[in-house]
Amino acid sequence: MTRSNVWIFAALLICVQVGIQQMFQKHWIGIPFFIAAVVLFKIANKRIG
Repeated sequence: MTRSNVWIFAALLICVQVGIQQMFQKHWIGIPFFIAAVVLFKIANKRIG
């Protein structure tokens, strides 16, 4: 786990958490956070693999 990977996972967790909170409050604002989380996840997978 390099330092940059830790930052990616932290950002990923924040995006997922905010996205879920916004979705529960019926805000469409949560959708970009989920998209960002998916993009971050793909970047993280490339770095690990």
